[in-house]
Amino acid sequence: MRYILSTIIVSLFFFSCAKNKVQSPTPVISGTATASGTVGIAFTYSITASATPTSYAVTNLPAGLNINTTTGVISGTPTTAGTFIDTLKAINASGTGVSVLTITITASQLPVISSSATATGAMGSAFTYNIAASNTPTSYAVGGALPSGLTINTSTGVISGTPTTAGTVIDTVKAINAFGTGTLVLTFTITGTGSVLLDYWNFNNTTSLTTLIAPTSTINGGSLSFDFATVTTFTGYYDSVVNSTPALNEQNGDPAGSSLRVRNPSLDMIISVPTTGYKNIVLSYAEEVSSTTKAALIDSVYYTTDGTTYTNAGLTTTGYSLSAYVDPTGPYGLESFDFSSITAVNDNANFKVKIVFTSGNLNTSGNDRFDNITLVGVVK
Repeated sequence: MRYILSTIIVSLFFFSCAKNKVQSPTPVISGTATASGTVGIAFTYSITASATPTSYAVTNLPAGLNINTTTGVISGTPTTAGTFIDTLKAINASGTGVSVLTITITASQLPVISSSATATGAMGSAFTYNIAASNTPTSYAVGGALPSGLTINTSTGVISGTPTTAGTVIDTVKAINAFGTGTLVLTFTITGTGSVLLDYWNFNNTTSLTTLIAPTSTINGGSLSFDFATVTTFTGYYDSVVNSTPALNEQNGDPAGSSLRVRNPSLDMIISVPTTGYKNIVLSYAEEVSSTTKAALIDSVYYTTDGTTYTNAGLTTTGYSLSAYVDPTGPYGLESFDFSSITAVNDNANFKVKIVFTSGNLNTSGNDRFDNITLVGVVK
């Protein structure tokens, strides 16, 4: 009897516990009922719910989005614009909490580049390419190195300049706004049919005599030197003089600046201009004299292909008069020498041109003035 009574008491105890056990509540979703995103931009939304959900679910997500059923995080990159009514679910052992979420995906506001994926140009000829893009880019960039001689205006997206090297260059151009970056793979094709500016002196850097005669630009390392003589008490030397009007033969839209002034001109000025890799060479420059009584009024031109022995063989013009180009009344005169028919000049590391001051009132405080010396050629 005592055993039966004990059994009844224990059974009643467990029955009472089971009857009074508190069930875990069903999850209640409490997050915002709306969310927005943009096509092409990463999206994240977290389902927030009470009662420790053990899993999550959702219906009708926009294309490109997915849910992590363990954490309740909805993420991805939307691919389609529109408004999507989604049913969110937070689940535990007691049941499922449900809420409605409205997701609005707007069209992409990233820049979309619409300009051509190819661009062609020629060495020595002006080149322009404009990056055209939608959604109001605020800046532009390139992903790698542009063809030699070209630069990009990062405010306007214009790529411009004068190509100096032939070949094909594949680059990535970029249009950027607050939403991100639009890209396009652009293939540049530069042909070698145009003339290339190999060496250029504009003589505008007057910081020192060294910078004055240093090339403004050079491909093969051009240089200037002088062989001056002393006649009676006069010795040749050089400095700069202001050239207040745009001179002949300026390159790249350079402003008027200074000229090279060869004072008490005697003997010669040597222009060392290696032509390695190029042919059809043409040398040109602007020149005037200070006066008819105190300057070298006739100059002669010679060249060397071995670096030592000078000649004028093959040149159409070997000497010229400067009597019409006298400061201040006369303008600068343009002198040009075409070496295209002289094959030994092509692809020559030893090529030099010597300007000899041969006639006039030498060494009497006069000067000959040179500006915008250029050497151009075509890729060999």
